[in-house]
Amino acid sequence: MRGLIFGTFFAYDHTTLELAVDWKRCHEVCNPGWPLALIDSTSYEAYRTGDDALSDFAYMEIGAAIETGVRLASPKTIVNFANNVGHLAKGGRDGWGRAFCQGLQLAIDNEYDYVAHVEADLLSCVDWTKGIGLLEKQNRAVLAAFDPFHKCLETGLMLFRVPWLRESDFIARYAWHLKKSSDAPEDDIVDLCKEQLLFMDIPGCRNDNDTLRPEDVDGMLYLTHCGQRELYARFMSRFGRRFA
Repeated sequence: MRGLIFGTFFAYDHTTLELAVDWKRCHEVCNPGWPLALIDSTSYEAYRTGDDALSDFAYMEIGAAIETGVRLASPKTIVNFANNVGHLAKGGRDGWGRAFCQGLQLAIDNEYDYVAHVEADLLSCVDWTKGIGLLEKQNRAVLAAFDPFHKCLETGLMLFRVPWLRESDFIARYAWHLKKSSDAPEDDIVDLCKEQLLFMDIPGCRNDNDTLRPEDVDGMLYLTHCGQRELYARFMSRFGRRFA
């Protein structure tokens, strides 16, 4: 089975860039041999490739729309959009959805069997080979974490069977360019996947409410949206590297 891991990525300060570096480290340790791709929604110039730890990523420019037929020639690749279209929650367009769908399209065009989406500001210890085993055992096409705080699908941590993406026309049906500010990608994805969706019990947190303490992090397999940098440091300490 051939799998790809990609992350939706937008670096606007030192922290978001460092998170992408630690994102890479997590997957190199937990998913060795899996190719990695970052789908960049036009990060600020100063942070776009401003860390030597990402120097092993090949760099590709694409246009403003989702491109088909993009071939990945390197095991690590940054694919950069020509512009930033914003975010639904901040009055813009569905920039997250555009990047998400581009990553799925890469998996289709490069004939992968499975593709994992892990947002580049989400640190994860999930072993996706085990995730594939769960999907095959349950005969499902989509695996996702469940966000216990917001009581919804965690869009930042998902696994798809690529033939199903192609056969179901998922990308066209998601229609990122038609999304309105009132739309919730979490709900739309659940609706598109329906009975093919399998929720995986993955301990972790989207810490929007800033309620976590450092000791809470130790048993978690994923962590995101933390205002306190020491929480990321605690998470990364299991890899022998302190968050910079």
